[in-house]
Amino acid sequence: MIDLSKTSGLPISFENDNLILRDEVVSLPVQARKIEEVRDYLQNKGAPTDLKDVYLMYRDVHFKKDEEIFRDNHLRYDITVIFPGLIGNEFAKTIGHYHPVKLGTDMAYPEIYEVLFGTGYFLFQRGIEIYLIKAEQGQKVIVPPGFGHIIINQNSTHLVVANVFADNVNSIYDFFKNNHGAGYYIVKSDDGNINFEKNLNYKNTGDLKIGAPLEIQEFNINFNKPLYASFKENPQSFEFLTSPEKYKNILKVDRLFNFKSSVSL
Repeated sequence: MIDLSKTSGLPISFENDNLILRDEVVSLPVQARKIEEVRDYLQNKGAPTDLKDVYLMYRDVHFKKDEEIFRDNHLRYDITVIFPGLIGNEFAKTIGHYHPVKLGTDMAYPEIYEVLFGTGYFLFQRGIEIYLIKAEQGQKVIVPPGFGHIIINQNSTHLVVANVFADNVNSIYDFFKNNHGAGYYIVKSDDGNINFEKNLNYKNTGDLKIGAPLEIQEFNINFNKPLYASFKENPQSFEFLTSPEKYKNILKVDRLFNFKSSVSL
């Protein structure tokens, strides 16, 4: 059993490959991303694996009493569970997607993630810009507008992440599907190390820059308080998710992540 109550602030746990919701916590029916759905996004489409489900998606998780506050702010809280394991030499991952540009603006919708259990690698890509952000349990990671993103589980156990995102926005999957993944693959070498291998489907790929997330006080984001609790405490501070055009000066890579110190993998 993985107890998620402390990190999420909700009476939930992960047991027997299912999210257990207690005390009036509800969600939409779970969706499983099967290995067959993931293969077009891999380095090696036919790679062997023991995985049948690569990850599980629980959308719109909330206390019943909090339904109105989420709807009024046009946001939802989701939980994703990524199973441990390899597909060939590649670590289990989400297939990745982009967000559309908000109508009437020049900015795509951002998103915020929180690691509830494990350590996650968040790969962001926009053109030749590619960043890998390593986030530990409790840390929050904001997806900058305009960046596609993939989450990789290099752990020997499940990786559990939550996110808050606009509830009326459809994600775009075709780019990563057509290119069989992002510009870099995160793989396990024969000696057990983590390696980064360029995706040769791209004509030009920039250097992979590795960093860590920063706390963003302007958005009431800190690493010692669950994301759900921060939202309940001050929903207005999450306006950047639905009105990113108002927060251009904050929603920049150099404001959201720290690249100055060495990040050990």
